[in-house]
Amino acid sequence: MKKRVVIAVVAVFVGASASAALAAPKSFSVVAVRTSSGKVTATASSFTENLLTGKKVIGHDSIACKVSGGKTSCTGVFTFKAGGTIKIDSPLSAQGNDDTFKISGGTGLYAGSGGTLKLAPISGTQTKLTFALR
Repeated sequence: MKKRVVIAVVAVFVGASASAALAAPKSFSVVAVRTSSGKVTATASSFTENLLTGKKVIGHDSIACKVSGGKTSCTGVFTFKAGGTIKIDSPLSAQGNDDTFKISGGTGLYAGSGGTLKLAPISGTQTKLTFALR
């Protein structure tokens, strides 16, 4: 009986340690490189991008934006190879030189995420994305 209890306690401890080790960082940046432009009209656009750290592709995204009443609102999913997604579904708000979106949730490593996503243009096809998770 003692042997089974010890094994169960070790299994619980190892499981807790593994999940803590896989916790998502609170803030990180990637470079988004445009891979395709879907539909583009005067009031809507959609596109996909690869997400890079250095030269390594660590994920991809899919974004759709609409303009209504002079305001831009976007929905998007950022999928990471590490295991999870981050979602946005919010109006664009400008803060200084950076455009900002609210993070509306996530899955996997990013389950239940909130916070902000800041965009800083690098070139016509590249943007620095900074995720600040809470």
